[in-house]
Amino acid sequence: MLVQRYEERLCRTLADFPFQYNFRYTKDASQALKRVLFRFLAAEKDGYLNELFKGRFPEDGVEWSLSDAQGLTEEMEYTEAARGTPCVSKYEKGLIPSHYEEAWDRPVECAIHTAHAHINSEKQPQQSRLPEDLQACIGMTIGRALDYFIDVVSCSPENLRLPKSQESIQSDEEASRLASSVCYDETPDPNPEYALILWNDEKHTVMEVAAQVARACHQPDRFGKAKAEETNDYGRSVVEYSKNIPELLKIAEVIEQIKITVTIRSSRDTFREQMCGTIVEWLHDITGCSVGDDHAILRQTICCELLKTWRLGSEASNRNVGQDGLDDHAADSDAELAPVRLVTRVVHRRDLLATFQARAAMDDSDSDSAEDEGDEQENEQGDEQGHIQQPTPAAVTDVDQMDVDPDHNTFLNTDVDLEMRTPNDMEDGAEVSEAAFAGYPPPPPPPLAQ
Repeated sequence: MLVQRYEERLCRTLADFPFQYNFRYTKDASQALKRVLFRFLAAEKDGYLNELFKGRFPEDGVEWSLSDAQGLTEEMEYTEAARGTPCVSKYEKGLIPSHYEEAWDRPVECAIHTAHAHINSEKQPQQSRLPEDLQACIGMTIGRALDYFIDVVSCSPENLRLPKSQESIQSDEEASRLASSVCYDETPDPNPEYALILWNDEKHTVMEVAAQVARACHQPDRFGKAKAEETNDYGRSVVEYSKNIPELLKIAEVIEQIKITVTIRSSRDTFREQMCGTIVEWLHDITGCSVGDDHAILRQTICCELLKTWRLGSEASNRNVGQDGLDDHAADSDAELAPVRLVTRVVHRRDLLATFQARAAMDDSDSDSAEDEGDEQENEQGDEQGHIQQPTPAAVTDVDQMDVDPDHNTFLNTDVDLEMRTPNDMEDGAEVSEAAFAGYPPPPPPPLAQ
């Protein structure tokens, strides 16, 4: 019963956490979430918490890190918590794991990783000597943190470039609410706030994105630069918050003119996605740590909870993501540019044929002039030096089946996928008209040379 009350409080705390910080995920919010998880991990008892941190309880304003408190930030492989796990030995011809018995002539005993003689790894793990309420709270906290993570992520859309409308955005907000049947007890907001999120596609420069963001939001250049740099460093950035969905759609339309991905989701769900990132950091922090004299309970509990059934706590509106194939932005972009590349290739080959024909005509003229002079000796010397012959029709025809580098007159066996820039890319981004960036269908290919 005691653990059940802890579980209900933890679920309500996680559900209400975005409202406590007004949907703005800051460093303080991240640190507060870690403190909540650590307190529930220690059954909300100061004695257990002090034992967990080995008497090195973090000061106020300092981020809570169990690995830092236990001195495990570096060389965690060589701590007592690593006993019983595989280690790897490096030799000139490769790496050999010490637990791989077939690789050794005789048994190898590692002073750090080999389990003690009284421990048989093939049997069930030994019972922990930690208090039962502490063990139960460790399993409950880790399990509920993983359930919450999946509840949130299963509602996040995978395809970030679907057409956006006010109806689809509102529908996503409703479908992403947590279920009250799992003690989350979330009250719907009648007038929710939404966030416009900019994503990094690794195809645009920071300055290009900064100029477009500043222009779309009617903000100074430093605002656009800050958002572009945050996107470059962390993969995404919240550009604007507003309850006015049509206004966010207008901003998104301007930013998307440079073919960069923008999404609009509720501020609540955006905050919860950022919470999931902190939960992953917290799990990574505690994995190699110990609780009292038990050096394996945290690692084993995480493994056991990952193998348990997910306790569904949301509608999981996107739980089938990836079953029909992943959304590949690069593949779609290549498909869009295929007609443009085809036109460019046709024009290039037409110019190439014209160049060969002009050279052939010039060679004929030079050859006729040399014969009129009647200097047979000079003609023979010219032949010895390697006179340029007129390409045969078959050779000219073959040119159409391969690419040529016009700068070096060298044949290439593969097509070179050159980067396609937007029109007027030498101009300032704020001065380029929206119509130019919108992109028109490619012109029809020109007729081939006769």
